[in-house]
Amino acid sequence: MDSNAKSIRCTNCSAEFSEAELEGKSACPGCGTTGVPCSIAEDVTVRINWHELRILGIWADNYAREHCDADGQKALSTILRRLQLQYPTKTPLTLMGGLQQVADALGTPVKLMEGGRNSSKVVTINPVPANEDKE
Repeated sequence: MDSNAKSIRCTNCSAEFSEAELEGKSACPGCGTTGVPCSIAEDVTVRINWHELRILGIWADNYAREHCDADGQKALSTILRRLQLQYPTKTPLTLMGGLQQVADALGTPVKLMEGGRNSSKVVTINPVPANEDKE
């Protein structure tokens, strides 16, 4: 295998690196995370209905907001974003993404009560102007 071929992907920022670029590194050169990267050779194609994938995305995103640290939330967000970018005109894969579409369409903030068993808070989702990128 060519040591300069991209073979490793960071799960937090999706940056791809060769073995040579990561030699001697203990963190992602792109974002600094120390999380375990994935092997690009392990990429697969999965056949799934978009609605089913959306259910998985919503549940995973909601769980991560309640139970994961910032790195775990970032990794999930990055994975869901990579999936969403494959079909950018489809319904968002997260509830927050769907609510962002509502805020954008209405041109006004959308408020949501977010929380679990032990706490709750009001989250405001502001519309993003059409000329700005959506995260």
